[in-house]
Amino acid sequence: MAFAIPQYTREEINHAGDCLIADEKVIWIASHDHMLAIINNWRSSHAFPLQSFKMTLLVRAKNVDKKAIVAQRLKRLPSIELKLRRFKEMRLSQMQDLGGCRAVVANIRRLRSLMKLYEQGRSKNPTKRHEFVHDKDYILCPKDDGYRGVHLIYRYKSASPKHRIYNGLKIEIQFALAATTCLGCRG
Repeated sequence: MAFAIPQYTREEINHAGDCLIADEKVIWIASHDHMLAIINNWRSSHAFPLQSFKMTLLVRAKNVDKKAIVAQRLKRLPSIELKLRRFKEMRLSQMQDLGGCRAVVANIRRLRSLMKLYEQGRSKNPTKRHEFVHDKDYILCPKDDGYRGVHLIYRYKSASPKHRIYNGLKIEIQFALAATTCLGCRG
């Protein structure tokens, strides 16, 4: 399977995002189809880095919880549009969760063990690995809707000439607790 590569400039990507949420029918791009082509290329360009992050997550998650569930997804167009509308200052080229993967583990102890594996990975060779951008701990500070999990944001980084084209693309890794997990319970 051939992975998509970015074909447009960040400026074109941001214009396409602006066009997607424009209330008026302002056309900064040749056509609606062209706008969708730009957005879909940008979105699908995250598939290769996402696959790379997901495979690492799968190994690490199974290391701490043999029953861990690991999944990946590219953000769908309606979700991209909603997020751009919700965060007016956000630019499409800066969106950190176009590609995302998640590990669902059985309890808080295993989730913390998984986080520790990522912290150790970052400290081993920080200049050669993917660039850690930041994290969001929704366990310490749950979202208003009750969501609890930890999100890690990375920028893809590869020295391989074949994969350098993806350098800088952001991927979000999520650690979540199984629905039946009680945060007050031991385990």
